[in-house]
Amino acid sequence: MDPGQPGFHRESYSGTSGEEIDIPISLGEHDELYLVVGDEQLANFEIQAVISDGSGDYDVTAVFDTDAGSSDAAWLRSDDEGDSLSVANVTNPNDIETVEPFSYDLSLYESSAMETELDTGTVSITSSG
Repeated sequence: MDPGQPGFHRESYSGTSGEEIDIPISLGEHDELYLVVGDEQLANFEIQAVISDGSGDYDVTAVFDTDAGSSDAAWLRSDDEGDSLSVANVTNPNDIETVEPFSYDLSLYESSAMETELDTGTVSITSSG
């Protein structure tokens, strides 16, 4: 199987506030990559995570739980037990429980230094009502 290029499977993802949104990511030939959801300056909300493929398919699906602030759940997790997603940092100064409707940036980097950006995308959250 050819690992292909690292990046998001699509340019944009969408979902409803309060639900989970799947974000499939190709790691290419990298062992791990650094995922950023949101933007501290623009959205006042940002999650940074390290992802790695443990199942051998060069892909990790990050699950964005837009309602995680109201429970003990993580904002991001992997949907495959063989893969790894470790949340490194959450910026949530307003202590929101459910992500507000907005279009949040997605960024994929080679490392936590966030110097080499490999891909970008968006995840658009719409109102549940």
